[in-house]
Amino acid sequence: MPSRWKDSDLLSAAVFIWGVAILLSVLLGSAVMLSMTSPDSDLVDVVVALATVGSALANIALTVAALLALRSIGESRRDRNAAAMTDLSQRWDNEHFRGVRDKIQEFSGLGADAGIRLKDRMIELRSNGGADYRRLLTEPGFLEDLAISINYGGIYFDIVKDSLGYIVWDRWCLWQQTVVDLRTQKNEPTIFEHFEGLAYRMKAEMPNLPDLDKWDGPKS
Repeated sequence: MPSRWKDSDLLSAAVFIWGVAILLSVLLGSAVMLSMTSPDSDLVDVVVALATVGSALANIALTVAALLALRSIGESRRDRNAAAMTDLSQRWDNEHFRGVRDKIQEFSGLGADAGIRLKDRMIELRSNGGADYRRLLTEPGFLEDLAISINYGGIYFDIVKDSLGYIVWDRWCLWQQTVVDLRTQKNEPTIFEHFEGLAYRMKAEMPNLPDLDKWDGPKS
């Protein structure tokens, strides 16, 4: 299906086709009723037979067309999700985010205290107005955008779970204390709330992931 066709266009086409089928049935039924007023019984029989066959064939054809349009909607959504996931994977693995993750690991280190060390370093960077502060926040910003895309149907949750599920939870465990500090500092409890929501949804769907208080350090 060409990318220029939107789901709304395809759905409108399907509804239009169903409408045509209903209208055609009504018109054929009206023709039968009118023919029955004719004194010529042979004419009535012919019209009834033709109307019945014509209505059946028309409804079959229009039903098939409508089902094809609805099928195209599903294919369009799957294609769009595949393209979106490819784009997200490429962004996550591109040079910028690899550099960001390296810098985060440099600041946080490994082990269960990594989140505390990252928070302390982010506070220091924020106080000094360092460029690294804004650069490092692009990681939770990316995961926030990913969560919003899922919430609005831009990409299927299951696709993200299969490809990035443990990573989303692992990065939330690392960033959680920094996010809490940001919310307190800015008096804005909604900062990265979609990232948080996605992380806990992953945790609920993947029970093998460690609880937040048992997390032993970043794995990615």
